[in-house]
Amino acid sequence: MLSHRPILPGLARPIELDASAERRRENRTPCGALPALLRTESTSLPAQVLDISNSGVCVRLGSRLPVGTSVTLCFSNTIASGNVRYCRANPDQTFDAGLRIEDVLNVV
Repeated sequence: MLSHRPILPGLARPIELDASAERRRENRTPCGALPALLRTESTSLPAQVLDISNSGVCVRLGSRLPVGTSVTLCFSNTIASGNVRYCRANPDQTFDAGLRIEDVLNVV
């Protein structure tokens, strides 16, 4: 359990939050920074797949992408298309982007 300072005035005790509560609809599987190529309408960027679920992928990039950008992600024997749901800056000047996947093609 994590302790959190109360936000509401007059609340004397810290609020206990359950750290194990998962808010995602699907489990994510870590990928260990799997090399990938992310393409947008105007550019191609090297990426690393950090984790994956049935409908989403988290990738690490060297550039920020606007939310809503249509992307194609190529990694392993997979080509996935979707759009950027979020893009967050990391302290090391990289960005973690969450992609909502709409279509997947497995190539051999």
